[in-house]
Amino acid sequence: MNTLLKDEELDEARAIITRLYESSIDGVIIQDLGLLHAGLPPVPLIASTQTDNRTPEKVLFF
Repeated sequence: MNTLLKDEELDEARAIITRLYESSIDGVIIQDLGLLHAGLPPVPLIASTQTDNRTPEKVLFF
């Protein structure tokens, strides 16, 4: 999920991440912070290097 998602892609992304979680993955690399509010299973989310993390505050957020 290391990309920005369109609103209409969120359901498919949620389904993919759920299937990955059920297969016991270690985590998912994400760029789109909208996934934080997508009702995902408790899989670790890893901030991509493509996220906007240019300030100490943003780094601490992740």
